[in-house]
Amino acid sequence: MRILITGGSGLLGSNLALQYTRFRRTYQVNVHTLYLSHKIVDERCYPHRCDLVDDAYTIKLLDAIKPQLLIHCAALTDLDYAERNPEAAHQINVEVTGRLARWAHKHKARFIYISTDSIFGMERDQPFNEDDKPLPLSVYARTKLAGENITLSECPNSLIVRTCIVGINAVNKLSMAEWFLEQLQAGRVINGFDDLWFSPIFAHDLAGALAHCWEKDLRGVYHIGGATHLTKYDFARRLATRFNYDINLIRPAKSGDARFVAPRPPTPRLDSSRFVRDSAMRLFSIGEALARFKYFYYGNYRDRLKAMIGE
Repeated sequence: MRILITGGSGLLGSNLALQYTRFRRTYQVNVHTLYLSHKIVDERCYPHRCDLVDDAYTIKLLDAIKPQLLIHCAALTDLDYAERNPEAAHQINVEVTGRLARWAHKHKARFIYISTDSIFGMERDQPFNEDDKPLPLSVYARTKLAGENITLSECPNSLIVRTCIVGINAVNKLSMAEWFLEQLQAGRVINGFDDLWFSPIFAHDLAGALAHCWEKDLRGVYHIGGATHLTKYDFARRLATRFNYDINLIRPAKSGDARFVAPRPPTPRLDSSRFVRDSAMRLFSIGEALARFKYFYYGNYRDRLKAMIGE
């Protein structure tokens, strides 16, 4: 099977590429990745430079690769930049998505669109399931929801995965978890938002979940988050405890004090029970997930991930 991953140098895309290249011989899987600014140098995943905004070149490349499974991870994910540049956000998160979904439908390729928990902007006590009506607050959230709609319009049999990813970044840019660890290691005080809830799943664990999705031939909309719902403040404290850092360095703070340009949803917790039922896969609790993350962080996984990118 030929798999094509857009956003191959991003947080999720790079983790997918690293894990799926292991299937090359056993399952006869060939992994192709697309990148733009951060060059992928690992030739095991057949890297291709591609500006997805360039319609003609993108289609030409797709026609040459002929992927049987297209996992669309690329997106404009900087919430504040998107808020200031709504046209760019629409072009990348909606127009590009529609183009890829259209190609997949035309060529009978399976299409997986990676969406976000940010589409749920309303505050409530219960996690959101797939049937709950979204209320996006930001340009980013609105364009990602529009990306879902154009995906279903252009490729009705596609899979849409709403998630919230944390983990190890391949590029020279710290993810949230990596930034917390860097600050803790330096003994710096961290402000953790105790009014922002989420259901984080580590990118390397989501890679396994997505593999279950195509093995089970799941279609439609699924929530895939971590099994534990917690605040960003609690996440930072649990991370510190797992890595044996001083939890007193983490102070509770309010998101309103951060002066974000784009509004952040307060409680976008995901109910992933439909995925667990249909995939027969158990999702990890935050304790289990952090234990796995520590193993990957200190093992050769992190080195192999970083080695994929030629900055």
